[in-house]
Amino acid sequence: MFDQQKVYKKTCTGDEKLKSLPGTLFEMQMTGLSYNVYNAVYAVAHALHDIQISRTKKRKLVEGKIDFQNVQPWQIYNILGRIFFNNSAGDIVHFDQYGELLAGFDVTNQLTFSNASFTRVKVGRFDPQAPPSNELTLNDNQIVWHRSFNQVLPLSVCNEACQPGYSKKKKEGENFCCYDCAPCPEGMISEQKDMDACVKCPDDYYPSKDHKQCSPKVISYLSYRDTLGIILAMLAASFSLITAFVLGTFLKYKDTPIVKANNRSLTYILLISLLLCFLSSLLFIGKPGEVTCLLRQTTFGIIFSVSLSSVLAKTITVVVAFVATRPGSRMKNWVGKKLAHSIVLSGSFVQILISTLWLSSSPPFPDKDMHSLPEEIILECKEGSATMFYSVLGYLGFLAIISFSVAFLARKLPDSFNEARSIPKHYQYLLALAFAIREINENTNLLPNITLGFHVLTGYYRAKMNYKATLSLLSMPFVPNFKCDSQNRLVSVIGGCCTETSANVATILHTYNIPQLTFGTFSPEQSDRIRFPSIYQMVPNEAYEYMGVVRLFQHFRWSWVGLVAMDDDNGDRFLQAVIPLLSQNRICYSFIFRTGKRMYEEDIIEMALILQTQYPMLLESKANVYFAYGDPVALHTVRLLLLVGEKSSLHTFGKVWFLTSQWNFESLSSHIGFNIQTFHGALSFTLRSHQPPGFQKFLQNVRPSWAKGDHFIQEFWEKAFSCSLKFSKQPEEDKGHCTGEEKLESVPGVFFEMNMIDHSYNVYNAAYAVAHALHAMYMSGSKNKGLEERERQEIHNIQPWQLHRFLRSISFNNTAGDTVHFDENGALVTSFDVTNWVTFSNGSFVRVKVGGLDPRAPQGQELTINDDHIVWHRSFNQVLPLSVCNDHCQPGYSKHKKEGEKFCCYYCDPCPEGMVSDQQDMDSCANCLEELHPNKDQNKCIPKILSYLSHKEPLGIVLVLLAITLFLITVFILTIFVQHQDTPIVKANNRTLTYILLISLQLCFLCSLFFIGLPGKLTCLFRQTAFGIIFSVAISSVLAKTITVVLAFMATKPGSSMRKWVGKRMANAIIFSCTFIQASICSIWLITSPPFPDTDMHSLNGEIILKCNEGSAAMFYIVLSYMGFLAIVSFTVAFLARKLPDSFNEAKFITFSMFVFCSVWLSFVPTYLSTKGKSMVAVEIFSILASSAGLLGCIFSPKCYIIILKPEMNSREQLIKRSNKIVNSKALPKPLSLGICCKRDLCTEEEKLESLPGIFFEMSMAGHGYSVYNAVYAVAHALHAISMPKHYQYLLALAFAIKEINENPNILPNITLGFHFLCGYFFAKTNYKATLSLLSTQHRFLPNFKCDIQNSLVSVIGGFCSETTANVATILAIYNIPQVDYLSERLKSQHWHITEHSVVTHLYIPIFFQFTFTSLPSVQGDKMVFPSMYRMVPNEAHQYRGVVHLFHHFGWTWIGLVAMDDDNGDRFLQTVVPLLSLNKICYSFILKTPKRTYKDETLMLVLQLQEQYPVLMESKANVYFVYGEPPALHILRMLLFAAETLSLPPLCKVWIVTSQWNFESLSIQTSWDIQTFHGALSFTVHSSQPPGFQEFLQNVKPSWAQRDGFIQEFWQQAFNCSLKSSLQQEEIKQPCTGEEKLGSLPGVLFEMSMTGHSYNIYNAVYAVAHSLHAMLVLTSKYEGLGGHRKPIHSVHPWKLHPFLLGLSFNNSARDIVRFDETGEILSGFDVTNWVTFPNGSFVRLTVGRLDPQAPRGQELTLHDDQIVWHSSFKQFHDPPKQVANVVTPNSIFR
Repeated sequence: MFDQQKVYKKTCTGDEKLKSLPGTLFEMQMTGLSYNVYNAVYAVAHALHDIQISRTKKRKLVEGKIDFQNVQPWQIYNILGRIFFNNSAGDIVHFDQYGELLAGFDVTNQLTFSNASFTRVKVGRFDPQAPPSNELTLNDNQIVWHRSFNQVLPLSVCNEACQPGYSKKKKEGENFCCYDCAPCPEGMISEQKDMDACVKCPDDYYPSKDHKQCSPKVISYLSYRDTLGIILAMLAASFSLITAFVLGTFLKYKDTPIVKANNRSLTYILLISLLLCFLSSLLFIGKPGEVTCLLRQTTFGIIFSVSLSSVLAKTITVVVAFVATRPGSRMKNWVGKKLAHSIVLSGSFVQILISTLWLSSSPPFPDKDMHSLPEEIILECKEGSATMFYSVLGYLGFLAIISFSVAFLARKLPDSFNEARSIPKHYQYLLALAFAIREINENTNLLPNITLGFHVLTGYYRAKMNYKATLSLLSMPFVPNFKCDSQNRLVSVIGGCCTETSANVATILHTYNIPQLTFGTFSPEQSDRIRFPSIYQMVPNEAYEYMGVVRLFQHFRWSWVGLVAMDDDNGDRFLQAVIPLLSQNRICYSFIFRTGKRMYEEDIIEMALILQTQYPMLLESKANVYFAYGDPVALHTVRLLLLVGEKSSLHTFGKVWFLTSQWNFESLSSHIGFNIQTFHGALSFTLRSHQPPGFQKFLQNVRPSWAKGDHFIQEFWEKAFSCSLKFSKQPEEDKGHCTGEEKLESVPGVFFEMNMIDHSYNVYNAAYAVAHALHAMYMSGSKNKGLEERERQEIHNIQPWQLHRFLRSISFNNTAGDTVHFDENGALVTSFDVTNWVTFSNGSFVRVKVGGLDPRAPQGQELTINDDHIVWHRSFNQVLPLSVCNDHCQPGYSKHKKEGEKFCCYYCDPCPEGMVSDQQDMDSCANCLEELHPNKDQNKCIPKILSYLSHKEPLGIVLVLLAITLFLITVFILTIFVQHQDTPIVKANNRTLTYILLISLQLCFLCSLFFIGLPGKLTCLFRQTAFGIIFSVAISSVLAKTITVVLAFMATKPGSSMRKWVGKRMANAIIFSCTFIQASICSIWLITSPPFPDTDMHSLNGEIILKCNEGSAAMFYIVLSYMGFLAIVSFTVAFLARKLPDSFNEAKFITFSMFVFCSVWLSFVPTYLSTKGKSMVAVEIFSILASSAGLLGCIFSPKCYIIILKPEMNSREQLIKRSNKIVNSKALPKPLSLGICCKRDLCTEEEKLESLPGIFFEMSMAGHGYSVYNAVYAVAHALHAISMPKHYQYLLALAFAIKEINENPNILPNITLGFHFLCGYFFAKTNYKATLSLLSTQHRFLPNFKCDIQNSLVSVIGGFCSETTANVATILAIYNIPQVDYLSERLKSQHWHITEHSVVTHLYIPIFFQFTFTSLPSVQGDKMVFPSMYRMVPNEAHQYRGVVHLFHHFGWTWIGLVAMDDDNGDRFLQTVVPLLSLNKICYSFILKTPKRTYKDETLMLVLQLQEQYPVLMESKANVYFVYGEPPALHILRMLLFAAETLSLPPLCKVWIVTSQWNFESLSIQTSWDIQTFHGALSFTVHSSQPPGFQEFLQNVKPSWAQRDGFIQEFWQQAFNCSLKSSLQQEEIKQPCTGEEKLGSLPGVLFEMSMTGHSYNIYNAVYAVAHSLHAMLVLTSKYEGLGGHRKPIHSVHPWKLHPFLLGLSFNNSARDIVRFDETGEILSGFDVTNWVTFPNGSFVRLTVGRLDPQAPRGQELTLHDDQIVWHSSFKQFHDPPKQVANVVTPNSIFR
């Protein structure tokens, strides 16, 4: 550093008083830090003193003094740790073991005054050595708070305090000081504010409703005095009395059947236990005591166990009695009172045992419940052991569940318990056999002298019993193969009725080859004669029934059926046979329901489970026909399932049941009440049978004593008549005695029929078949032997196997007249009857024969049926049921299969257009012949009619009249224009184009007539081509008029080359060229593939369309496309030119007409393609007429209006008057008056309108359209002017600094500084070129070659933008040249010699103007990347933090962000958005502005405004934070100005801008309104005004510096005049005098005060000078000693870096200038308030400061009362009391 005398400082006398200084500079009282220094000195002194005393004692003196030369510092350190003394102020000074001073802190209150003085007031103390919580003592009353708090204790919390009843809950993702106030949970309170957690009340207290305090609880128990206790006690007493009454009633009537039938002893036990149960409930009422608690649960448990055990005993008794009815069942031993009593005793004993264990281990006791109810203390009985309590309840539940389960399963059992397991109806089989045997034995012609007998055995449907019974037939005692009784010879076996039984019997009989005749069902396996050679089947093969069922389904068109089959092998075989058969015949099954083969009592639970899962399937199926297969027992199971479903309150269903021949209503005696209505209308195949004569009479004679050997008659009789025979072994009390005279005909048909049923008929025929076989064998043997020998032959010698030959060949007629014989497989040859089962409500039924099935009939004729005789289920109302997956497809529809379902399930799709179906359920529709078409219902074909657009039909007549009318209107308009051809309005609109357009429109209207009428060769040939060519002429005329408008406007610009294109030749050329192209296309079309008449048979149903075939669709659409191209071009040009000035507004009308035209033809294309026939022709005619009428109306109707109705407007004077009115309009900006309107002054009255672009003089510049024109035009001019006058101050600031330095003898004596000024045009290429030129000899661009020693480059100052700075730094870093950047706007290399040339000793050292004086991105502050850069502006990050402080200060949390659309803007957003989010500030939107825009992008810029401006306008945010460098901010101003000219609403916002902001305007922008930015705030680099700068500016003249290449352009733009020396003088500008004053310029163009950026340049120059001076002084000390001195041009720029980094000086404005280690200036920012005025001027107000070096939280200081906000905020808020008439804008999102 070096001293320098400043001329602006006065001389000190030395007598000044320190106390006169203000406290902010110097305090007379010792401050805290000074006091610490004071004590530190004393501490060192005391330590040295202790050393002195210590050494004195040791007598280590040197001539009476201490020898401190040998004292080491560490010795003082040891003494310092032990010192302890009182200073002069009386305070104790000593250190702890860590070397820290043991002292406290004073709490000081800083009081400031308006005269900038202040006072410290001690208001408390903090003592770290005090006990915890006593460290701080504070006198609150003595504290003086900031005036804004009105002496009220300030609140500084993240949120308001939590009130009592609430506790703090930390907010996720925020500091712990930020919390929510959560209400206290149930049962907890908080009595103070801001409690961290709520606390519980004591057990005998409960929280208040608001959770702020605790209240005592009330004692609660169920008392006899409570209403509830009284009600419960009365209920218990009432129920006890009722139970006692019932018990008395049962005792009184104990001998009645109902009491006896219900087990009297169990009933009495149940009633007594229930009585005790009701009484035991009284133990639970009243205050709990030790005795009541001990007894009430156990008493209740034991008594209730007795009740449940009684119920369980009654239920089990029912089930056991039911099971005991099975023959041979061992359960009969358990039936009786013993079982019931044992159940009750054992059930109760278990509960007594549990209760005893409970009372002995952990008995119940009285207790209090403090927590269940919040406001009550409940007196209750504690159960002692919860396990034992739940054991008692669990056991009760177990008994209840068991009782419920057994009762539920047994609830539908008959009261008689259904003891008999034999099926009464099967007894007819036995009687039929007995009847047949009796007839045979009585027939003398059959087996004479031979008596047949029979044995009947049962196998109980079990294989074991079947085998046992069969073997018993082969032996006398049960010894297989041993038989000694010759009287009972086994000849054959008849049976069984089920497939399984028959197979079991056949397995044994096959060994002995004994014939077996089965009368029931048999499986196809039994037809195998190899496996079962001894079986003869009395029923035909089941396969015949399956085919018959299919024929039946086909007959009734049932295609969706349900299948019911046994769940065994036979059921599987049935399904394997039936399912493919159904599928082959297009029949599907809806479901398959498998039934159990048989069901015993132990299978009831399984049956219930099956019901739950499968009954809904039966009920909900869409199928109305169920095909059931099974033997009698399995079908009996189906009946039981349906019965259970009905009794379970499940829905009954009406279906058609189709049953195989095994079906019969076979019921037990307990089934008398079974409802058989479900099977009403069922169909089945039954074996064709007739009634043998005498059978019914035989049945009528049957009695219990009719046959001694009949062991079944007794059981059958008792079950059939529900009585008990006298000789019964187990008579029952509840049954009456049988008389033996009961009649079988009185038994219901479901149990016994008097007619012989089919199975009985099979038994009957089987007996006769055996008899006839025996007879045949007997007769055969008789023929071969003599009489004596035959008589000696004994019948017992006949072997059973001998009978086979005769059985296979027998054929006889039985007594009913039916023929009986077997086929080759041993199956009976017979047919089936189709039987309809008709049931009645009384349980009876009738078999009705409605058809037959003959398996031997020709295919397709097997089934015969009488539909009219069938009675259907009542749910079908005697209408043929439908059983299909979905309804039939009617004619006009076809089937469409449903995905994922069977082929029988399909949708019914309507036949496609043009197709029919004339039958139901057709798989597909068929096409009609070409000359036919489907009728409306698409169920038949009818002839088509001829169709074309005729003149005779209404539509044709309307179109013809419309075309002629429009043609006449066009002729009328043409006549008017011809009559007024010399008027201005006709002449100004280019008469020739107008006539061509009107004539072409006439022809357009007439050419539409070609499309009407019967198509012929000529009409088809010419109508499209004529229409295309004529329309092209019309559109070309419009295009020519539109282009003329645009060219005329462009030709008005000075020096425009477009003038030569304006005239009739251009318009005629456009029309001719456009029409020629269309004519060429049409010629090619007619030559290659001309249109021709044609017929269209398919487009419209019912019509044969006579039309013109276009020949080539491609050529047709090319013609249309070309017209569309011309229309779009015309519309586009007209749209862009619609707002150009025009007195008669033709451009606007052209736009409207082309809009109508394009709209019509754009809608024509889809409409044309979507219509057919004459409608298509009508659409094209309408489009021709509508588009032509649109052109005619929009373009010519306004002119006709003026010509006919307003002739006074059709004059030259009116034209000039309107033009003058527009020129003098206040809405016209000044720049446009110079650019366009003043051009009128060059015209004379002799020029003709037609010689100029006449459209120019007709343009109207008023209204919204004129505003759009102004916006585009003004923005274009602004962009055209590259140099910005305001930037010229940067150059002048540089010149002023250089001048001051060169005139200052104390800085760089004998050295003259100079500079070069270069510009890169904002392009990287020119930036690099300009930088490299600095490193070369002047005017010789040779990098690294420099031979002029007079111009030594020392440093670079620049640039104006970050991109320019980076480009320059890239080059300078190679040479390590200091860079302090700046960038201007012209690539000129000008030397400015602002020195006295008479001083020849001066050396010239240029400083190239390239210093960074604007804010730069943080990336450019990286010394590793840019080591040679020094920034005159602090880092941008400081500004961002300052803005956040500003937002917090005003409470703004909802803001808008505006940034450049480039990398810097992206970095800004990446930095600011997280910073805002971190500080709980949100952004409403992000708007990116273009970095720069050139003239040719003007229209794009205005269009971009339309998208971006609504974002700015509609945002709720009132504060916009703007970032951008000067060009981008300039674009923002342009956008806002364009919005103003477009009459968009103004933006009333607060703009927060960074330090780059300035009102930088061009001369053309002087009229731009800057009121939008009124009240804006910005951070500007702290600056002051150097003395003499304004005086320097006042002396600036155009000739002030000869080599200033910028002054001329600046002067002309600033003062809007032309200098004589200008190379391009503009005629429209007045000449400059050269005496204009810069002070007269508005502030938006030039400011007389030094701006912030200029101040940065000023400091940059001084920084270079001071560092250079320091380097030279230091060099002279070392080199000047020897008399040798290096020339100044040998100084290398890189040597300047150490001096720049260590630089620190005061500039002429008294501000300190110095850099930190990163090369960034250590400075702050001023908070500037921009106050604008209506006249376009503005004032900067400094309202605060941002100091990045200040302590955290104190960086920003702001004077709110000095801020002037935008005027709009006064309208919506009341001014606060502390600030008059100024309101802080609210920018909080709500």
